[in-house]
Amino acid sequence: MIQNISHIAIAVNSFNDIKNWKALFDGKFKEKMYRSESQQVDALVFYNNKIKIEFLKPLNLNSPISNFLKKNKLGGIHHISFCTDNFDDNLKVLKKEKIRTITRGGNVSGVDGNKICFLNPMDLNGVLVELEKKEENNDYK
Repeated sequence: MIQNISHIAIAVNSFNDIKNWKALFDGKFKEKMYRSESQQVDALVFYNNKIKIEFLKPLNLNSPISNFLKKNKLGGIHHISFCTDNFDDNLKVLKKEKIRTITRGGNVSGVDGNKICFLNPMDLNGVLVELEKKEENNDYK
């Protein structure tokens, strides 16, 4: 079901808070900015040929990231995203295994446009997991 890690998402209050992350990449990364109205976030993505990290900043107080930041004032890891093929079939398998989804609506896109679904952290040891439909035309190379 899981093909690989798509990305790690980190909630931030401001993109000014991530300057130390740039040092960890030693300047050897690309970056891309997205806005997701459906997820109510702006995302700044750092990536190279091995890893992708999404820094998520809330667009408004109704954003799920705003709620996370209320509890975690400095920000922190919000979720881990895994790529999966056979997306819809895999969701049926998860339902049979009693792993619940918390994504409202059936056809939700992540910040880069791929189909996603969030799984209930109560069913996965307190970890918020995002499943992302594996796309062959991924521009993170």
